[in-house]
Amino acid sequence: MQPVTRTHELIGTVLSGRFQVVRVIGQGGMGTVFEAHHTTLPRRYAIKVLRQELAHNRDFVERFRREAIAAARVEHPNVIHISDFGQMESGALYLVMEYLEGIGLDEVLSRNVRLPLNRTLPILAQLADALDHAHRMQVVHRDLKPENILLTDIRDRKDVVKLLDFGIAKVLSPDVYHSSLTSHGQVFGTAEYMSPEQATGEPADGRADLYAVGCLAYELITGNPPFVGPPVTVLQAHVHQAVAPPSTRLKDHPLPPGLDALVLRCLAKDPAKRYQTGAELRQELLRLRAFLFTLGAELTTPPPDTHTHRKVSRKAMAEGWQSLGGRVPELLTAGAVGLAPVAGELAATPAPGPAQPAVDPDELRESLHQVLRELSIALIQAALFPAETSEALERLLVIEEENASLTGTIALAEQNFDRIRFEFGQREKRFRHAIMDLTMARAQVKGRATLDPALAADLQPQIVDLNFQIGELTKRCQELDTERAAQIRELDAEIKRYKEGRLEREQEAAEIYHALLTQVEALRPAAQAEPLPALYARLDEHRAALEAARKQG
Repeated sequence: MQPVTRTHELIGTVLSGRFQVVRVIGQGGMGTVFEAHHTTLPRRYAIKVLRQELAHNRDFVERFRREAIAAARVEHPNVIHISDFGQMESGALYLVMEYLEGIGLDEVLSRNVRLPLNRTLPILAQLADALDHAHRMQVVHRDLKPENILLTDIRDRKDVVKLLDFGIAKVLSPDVYHSSLTSHGQVFGTAEYMSPEQATGEPADGRADLYAVGCLAYELITGNPPFVGPPVTVLQAHVHQAVAPPSTRLKDHPLPPGLDALVLRCLAKDPAKRYQTGAELRQELLRLRAFLFTLGAELTTPPPDTHTHRKVSRKAMAEGWQSLGGRVPELLTAGAVGLAPVAGELAATPAPGPAQPAVDPDELRESLHQVLRELSIALIQAALFPAETSEALERLLVIEEENASLTGTIALAEQNFDRIRFEFGQREKRFRHAIMDLTMARAQVKGRATLDPALAADLQPQIVDLNFQIGELTKRCQELDTERAAQIRELDAEIKRYKEGRLEREQEAAEIYHALLTQVEALRPAAQAEPLPALYARLDEHRAALEAARKQG
């Protein structure tokens, strides 16, 4: 939608008796969007008005009505809220939406070409969450693309996603929505983000939206959707052409294999081979983000130098350690997946300087564990450690991956506290505003009855009805408090279980590290070949730094 500055005949008018049109925000093919202020409450709205010449076009009217129905069914913090739908005396239809300030994802991409993973993964996770809710409400968006995603700032949160434009959404619930606007064989959507089933006009469900998320992820990561070109060529490619992994498009910026796997699963031609729900996709995105962070992989766009290549590749390869079957040392030998020889790499790693007072003991402990792992692997390669140590190392890596997964799950669950408060707050706010409107309406009716006693009897049923509505909404507000408290208690118990599971794994890992340290110390006299002495020296320095930090703490 392009911004416009010209005046409009609706500016200054009041819609539905309470929305005063203030200015034009933008203009598109179907209509114009205005900023409007509530005549009584200090609130701003965005109002989309269908173009007058389209008011008699059945398809456009139906699409406009569809947007109202679909968006109104989906109440979610990452979906634009539709609060009203109506028709003016002129016949023009309008939608009343929440007023948002932000920047379209298409504009973000035009400025940045592509985004670093520390922005990409949270954006995709929010989008997956919004779609999961929409699909549970039986709504399929069918037109996901950067233009329909707005990034806003809410309080201290950056890049809060707002999903827009449900104009070609499909409402799957037959008791709510009936329309012949779309029929078998018709193609709706935007070619670059369209699933194979949409491209061929086949029936599509929520998994078509998840395919579009894969296309968006591909574009955010690489700078382009999976397929570009004339629309017909792009549609054929979605149906028949295999998608190259995103990592093959970024030669200078290595990507972790897990990211390739996630995107390619979204882009599976067969819907049964994709993620089946938005919740499943969101969980995988958060797990991947937590895992990359835990391993120290680069989440921001790294410079294409040799050191970064080695670091990212080495860290990314750790994702495969869980299923290595005891082959940890072989993975890290010279020449494996383009890695430098482990011995040379370890010897070349500079020893840390003296511990600083401000250093976090947890960070020092993790550094000590890292050196201990490296030393254990080097001892295995020197044939000083028994084969069982390889199994212990593998178990250790499995535990740390599970802990990373639990950390992501806990982060996901803790975000739900804000979501619960937001959703219930929004619902309560709408109830409060409705109560205020009804109270004002009741005061007006009572005023008329007072001014003209002859109308009192005729107006009494209206007053009774308004009293009933106010009472029901007040009761619903009270019930919301109970529901909110129950959901928070349930979520708190769930997080407690996750944390207990993580604590159990941390204790098991601590036992393994203690056993490794005992074995390493026992082998110190026999460990004379390089790089073992240098690694023992690093181990001693880290232990001394950790001990000093503990004493200062």
